[in-house]
Amino acid sequence: MFRRLIVPSTGLMLSLLIAITGCGGGDGNQKENTQSSVFVEPTADTKTIEIRTTTFPYTFDPAVTRIPPGKAATLKFVVDDGLLPLADGGKPEDFHTFTSDQLGIDIKLLPKSVSSHTIRIDAKGSYDFYCRTHYKKLGMTGVLSVR
Repeated sequence: MFRRLIVPSTGLMLSLLIAITGCGGGDGNQKENTQSSVFVEPTADTKTIEIRTTTFPYTFDPAVTRIPPGKAATLKFVVDDGLLPLADGGKPEDFHTFTSDQLGIDIKLLPKSVSSHTIRIDAKGSYDFYCRTHYKKLGMTGVLSVR
């Protein structure tokens, strides 16, 4: 009988642990989206634009990123900082994101990493982006300017 009580408890705790660790950063309702229709394969004439994240202050550099309409552009994200945002949970998967609700983009940016994503936006305009972990309290935001 003692054994029967331990097994369900262990199973319940394991289920809770999996559910908790499976949650993403930010508000817990958003998952990484790299399947948006703006993602395309790079071509020989694809322009690469480097975007760096900084800590203290939390920013994207440059804050305004210009890309041409209707042409592929590779966004190369360089994350030099390796400090975990302990006040925001401290998990590497919650470090930084490049998120644009308008474009349906949500990319996780891990500490001390470099990653590239190629996009094409046909419509001219300004598209806001932000870090889900740091934009509310710390203002980590930017704009994709398609001109």
